[in-house]
Amino acid sequence: MRGQAAIEYLMTYGWAILVIAIVIAVLYMFFTPYLSVNQCTMETGFACNDPLPEIYIGADGNVQMNIRIHNKQQEGIIIKAVLCTTAPPEQVQYSTTYNLPKEVTIPAGGYGDVTKIECLNENGNPVQMQAGQNFKGNIIIWYQTSKQIDKTPLRETRGTIMGNIMTTPN
Repeated sequence: MRGQAAIEYLMTYGWAILVIAIVIAVLYMFFTPYLSVNQCTMETGFACNDPLPEIYIGADGNVQMNIRIHNKQQEGIIIKAVLCTTAPPEQVQYSTTYNLPKEVTIPAGGYGDVTKIECLNENGNPVQMQAGQNFKGNIIIWYQTSKQIDKTPLRETRGTIMGNIMTTPN
């Protein structure tokens, strides 16, 4: 009789705990879009999540981004151009309008900061959003390796960025 009572006790509380866990999981999934954390993922050889990118409203009211790019390749790189866009990356072509005011040189295993990158939509216009909204876009970086003999062709790497838009960068 004791064994049966113990099993019934465990089963009753087991079901109650299971129901509570399911309710918590449903609530978490329902509210997760509002708890979005800034994220950045890039192709192999690069990283951009330490520290997390800053997505903010610039002085002109457009969405801008500050990002730290880590070079995990065996040789240094020179970043020539960066684009933040909501367009699918396969639809984007390199343009000199994406060139940085000053090239960013990153040694092998090092990092470099790229700041005040204006985010563009599919039509090439600045993205207009408000602080607190969730942003999801792509980052495309055109670069050369430091040992590259022919400086004409630019290499390309892509990544995704998402997070809440801040009023100003930290």
